[in-house]
Amino acid sequence: MSASLCLAKPSIAFCLRWAAHRRQYAAVATASLPESVVQIDPSESTRKTRRKTSKTAVPSGSGQRHKGTQKSEDNLSPNLLVESKVQDFLDHIESTKDAITLEDIERHKPNHYPEPHSPQYEHQYNGLVDSLTRSFSQRQFRLFLNLYGIKLPVKRNNRQFAIAIIEQKWKWPSLSQLKRDKIDWTEVDHRDFPMDSRQGFLLMGKDGSNLLNLSKKYNVHLSFTSNPFSLRVEGLKGSLKQFEGYLNNFNSDVNVEATYLPLKCTLSAETTQLISRMSGAYLEFKDDGKLHLTFRRSKPETAVLAKRLAVQAAFDESGNSSRIIHLPEGVSIPIDASPTPNTSQEPSNQAYSLYPFLSSKPLPWKMHSRNAFRLRRVGQWLDSNNATRHTDALACGSGTVMSLEEQNIDIRSHLFNMLRTTSNNSGVQVLAASPGHFLFLSPTSQPATLVPPLRGSLDMSTILQWSKEHENCVTFSPSSPKALMTSPPIEQKAIRRLVYNAKALQEDEHLSSESQRPISVLKTLTLEVTLGESSLPDTPIASCHRGSEAVVDVLMPDRPADIRFSATSIETLSPSHWPEEMHQFFARLSNDDADSNVPLSFTHAGIVYALNSASHVRQTYQRIENDTLPKDCNFLIESIVNPEGKEDHIVCKVVCTDQTSDLEWKTFLQKCDWLTQDVEDRKENQEWSPAGLQFGKDAVFKDSHSWS
Repeated sequence: MSASLCLAKPSIAFCLRWAAHRRQYAAVATASLPESVVQIDPSESTRKTRRKTSKTAVPSGSGQRHKGTQKSEDNLSPNLLVESKVQDFLDHIESTKDAITLEDIERHKPNHYPEPHSPQYEHQYNGLVDSLTRSFSQRQFRLFLNLYGIKLPVKRNNRQFAIAIIEQKWKWPSLSQLKRDKIDWTEVDHRDFPMDSRQGFLLMGKDGSNLLNLSKKYNVHLSFTSNPFSLRVEGLKGSLKQFEGYLNNFNSDVNVEATYLPLKCTLSAETTQLISRMSGAYLEFKDDGKLHLTFRRSKPETAVLAKRLAVQAAFDESGNSSRIIHLPEGVSIPIDASPTPNTSQEPSNQAYSLYPFLSSKPLPWKMHSRNAFRLRRVGQWLDSNNATRHTDALACGSGTVMSLEEQNIDIRSHLFNMLRTTSNNSGVQVLAASPGHFLFLSPTSQPATLVPPLRGSLDMSTILQWSKEHENCVTFSPSSPKALMTSPPIEQKAIRRLVYNAKALQEDEHLSSESQRPISVLKTLTLEVTLGESSLPDTPIASCHRGSEAVVDVLMPDRPADIRFSATSIETLSPSHWPEEMHQFFARLSNDDADSNVPLSFTHAGIVYALNSASHVRQTYQRIENDTLPKDCNFLIESIVNPEGKEDHIVCKVVCTDQTSDLEWKTFLQKCDWLTQDVEDRKENQEWSPAGLQFGKDAVFKDSHSWS
């Protein structure tokens, strides 16, 4: 009976433990209730609970049982109110268990992460992924990705969801990519990238310098393969990926432009290759007659330079100058001379040969890849009667002047005839002379060599015949004696000069009465801006000239230098008659990009002019005191810098002010003789030696010391 009673009714100790548990739960629940829930004083609830417990513990047999039960029921009503509020709160939690925010997942984000390539990074990365996958369900991950605006990954599981949040939103480096990179930087591989010749040329850069820099930068080996043409790259896999990214950007930077040259001129393949190497843009002529330029958009200056050099090469008129030769007394050209070189061991007293030429100044840009030679007499060591005296010059009238057609020419009559061909009603006629060297060039296909295009001792008739048949293998290179460069200048100024040439047409050619050889007349238009002594003065002075020019080169193989005569008729244009392109250039001259805005060609008065040179000139007047020269003898020296060809050269000029005066004419020829004579002859303290002719003086040994 007592056992069943114990099972039916709880013990007093159990009731006390249960009451304490309810009080503790009520206190926690009440503290968590929102403000809308009525707060109950826990002390009052505890007192009432104790009162209830004490009254409930009264034995059932007592006489006051009914009264105690009634009071206990009254005391239970506050606890029931608390229990109902707690239940409401629990129900609220249950109903909002799926309503989560980004704050719930941002609590798991660390403040920073370790160095990506360290072992700690992989450990913390995997720990963060595991923490997120344990804390949230797949439904909650989808909600987070939607709130973050992240696209669902291909593999849709909790781990991939957590990785997407860590890498795309929290910007942690990808662990899988780090592992792949670790493999890439330990394994060697090679790849072939197909490309054409244009892309290969631009990728190589000037003389292959860009290819060498790329090889050092990405630590790869670069080489070109054929059939098909492609670029082979060998190196670590990581380096190959980096180089592939550079190559993609490079290919998107390549641009192709097609244009016509003025008057639809064309260029040879050799000239286009030379211009391509100098400018950095790839040039080629196609069947449509257009010049196609391939260049990089990030380097537009290469295309500008390529166009400028192409126009200059297409309009080059250096081959249209006439040529005559001056021979000393006792030397003649046999009419029945055989064109076969003289192969005998003992050269005749009229034998000449081509000697290697070395100049102290850069040659014109079209001659950079070709070998130059100058014509000199072959000296005989034992025959003193064969010695050519320095008095065999133009002023004394000794010697013979002949054309390439082997006809005698009077030099004064020939030059006057040149002036008549260039004369016009309003122009001013100017006759000038410039020293230099008439050079014979080796073929472009021939590598660097000291072997001339014509070997051995040659008769003059053979040399003249070869020069007529190879017009593109002869040229004139201006120079100046060093005696003029060391004397103090009398006057100097800086000039910005643009020279434009018109393409010589057949009707512009006139016949010389002596040789019946056409004298080509070149139409020119020149803009000169005098800058003064400062590079950018406040008020530069500009002048524009239009004229015609005829040029004749005099070969003097028995003297250290040759000479060029030019007859020019110059007409000064008023600003109202300037070409519009000249006005625009002069207005932009103060800008830093004036060189890139030089007009390449324009039409003026019905004539198409193309750019011949855009140069910076330092012009000085030098005075020489010498017994063989007239008093107050002045020479004009121009130091010309050509930005297109990246070259500079010096031009020395003497001008005949009055062509009709015999005295002025003789003074003019005396100046020309002084410019072409040897440095020992200028000092007048040494006798002539045939050794100088034997080695060519101007060719290799003496010219580099006495001429600039």
